[in-house]
Amino acid sequence: MSLRSIGLISLTRHLGAWRAPGAGAAYRQLAGAVRLLILDGRLPLAARLPGERELAQALGLSRTTVSAAYGRLRDDGFLTGGQGAAARTSLPAGPGPGREAVAE
Repeated sequence: MSLRSIGLISLTRHLGAWRAPGAGAAYRQLAGAVRLLILDGRLPLAARLPGERELAQALGLSRTTVSAAYGRLRDDGFLTGGQGAAARTSLPAGPGPGREAVAE
């Protein structure tokens, strides 16, 4: 299995206009947008995502916001890799938060 990296430009292009004013916390919106990209296959499984600092700078966010989004995705099973390790896309093992839309 070859491991891929998703470049910063590619990820920001896929994200497009991910943020909707008044639609909740930025980290939740970002996590939701990345989750949808994983679920619909635009981000391949086991792909390495850009680092938190790099993505934060590109999106005009604080690193804390991106870190919280990546943390939520890890908690929900959509990313692997701990603090300081590369974040890689994945799918959750079973039912849980953020996966209700798949079953509908």
